[in-house]
Amino acid sequence: MISFFANMKVKIKASGEGGFALLSVLVIIAIITPLVVNQSYKTGVQLTGSGYLADKIKSREIAKSGLEAAILALKKDDKDYDSYLDEWGQFVELSGLSSTFFEEGSFSGTIIDEEGKLNINLLAPNNEKSDQLTLLFDELQIDTDILAGVMDWIDNDSDATLMGAEDHYYKSLENRYNCKDGLMDNIYELRLIKGMTDEAFLGKGEAKGLTDFISVYGDKSVNINTAPYEVILSLSEDITPVLAREIIAYRETGPIKSVPEIKDIIDDDDLYDGLKSKIKVNSRFFSIRVRGMVKDIYTDLHAFIERNGDNITMLYYGEA
Repeated sequence: MISFFANMKVKIKASGEGGFALLSVLVIIAIITPLVVNQSYKTGVQLTGSGYLADKIKSREIAKSGLEAAILALKKDDKDYDSYLDEWGQFVELSGLSSTFFEEGSFSGTIIDEEGKLNINLLAPNNEKSDQLTLLFDELQIDTDILAGVMDWIDNDSDATLMGAEDHYYKSLENRYNCKDGLMDNIYELRLIKGMTDEAFLGKGEAKGLTDFISVYGDKSVNINTAPYEVILSLSEDITPVLAREIIAYRETGPIKSVPEIKDIIDDDDLYDGLKSKIKVNSRFFSIRVRGMVKDIYTDLHAFIERNGDNITMLYYGEA
């Protein structure tokens, strides 16, 4: 074990400080998790005598180790700006090393910046977010009438808008339910809203769905470092496909560390003035997906977290 870490240290020195910081997350996980996993494995064998259940328990503990590794990566990050070039954004690569730390099994996972998306809970009639979501739906070729249903779902009244729906519509369905009349807790509530289809939500073939572009977390501004091409286009009708691609190309050379830096790309003062209140360079809300694998048995974890400085709040946790 000592020789292993010595060898890893040599490799990391060659790759610089960023690599060393990334390895430090793995080292912590390497020290802690085998104890937890092996104990859970032994307990599972003693209680069940079943190979499947023991491997399921072990895969779950490995997945939880992966989740802790993701949280550590976010804690160690520079909070002034957030980019997929940061260590947390390289979590897929970190996951690729995880098999080194377990006698058997590994985890894989991703960390997604929820503030690179549009917060659909901020939708209201004729507001800025309504304009942005309309542009996004148009770009994805999704029926914009669905937005009327979303507004009725999240507002606190029982008056249906044109093309929208309230209790009268939902209670007329075969599987009846109430209109929420409150903010969404997760984007999966969209599946309940009038007009929403599997294709619109998940995409189909080359057509993209909404899941990668909307969130229920964040404020009115979008992290320009992590926003997908489609979200960048939706920020203003004056952003052209060429400009959106230029922004992406620019940030791939290094994180955008302040909003005024975007003026290096946008030479239109009016466009910048209209855009600067809609964008930011750091984030508080992230989603983490981790799969723990042992042989052909796996456990999936999905979490949404809020990061305030070094403090992490778990907003949602689910496993399957």
